[in-house]
Amino acid sequence: MINIVKYVILIVILGVTGFLIQDYTYDFPISYVAGTKVTLASEYIKDSVFKRLIIPVTIASVPLLYLFVKKVTQLKSISGLVYFIICSTGILFWSFRINMYIQGIISGEIDNLKEVDFGYYLMFGFITGTLLSILIFKIIERKA
Repeated sequence: MINIVKYVILIVILGVTGFLIQDYTYDFPISYVAGTKVTLASEYIKDSVFKRLIIPVTIASVPLLYLFVKKVTQLKSISGLVYFIICSTGILFWSFRINMYIQGIISGEIDNLKEVDFGYYLMFGFITGTLLSILIFKIIERKA
């Protein structure tokens, strides 16, 4: 029971954190490259309720993805490494999308903010990190 409460509290905290930082996940990378404060992407995102919830829900799902890995692999004391793999692949996919988006702006192929979708890439990165963790720890489990 205590573990369930602990995970629910962690999910709520991460969801609220995701809601608070979601504008920065769009504005910061574009502003960093442009050299000035850019808020165009977050203006588009504010128009859509569904798109507004993608990043908070994705970030809040990390403990559930960890529990999935823990149940599938049956290994003990792997939590730090699993969280690292899941989060790093999510950030890797997110940064890959930022790079593609910036290259599209530079080449003139992207002129519409509807093509941003950073949240989807973060979500697919977390899912890929989960599958990668399962694969790694299943191989370790077989060798042990």
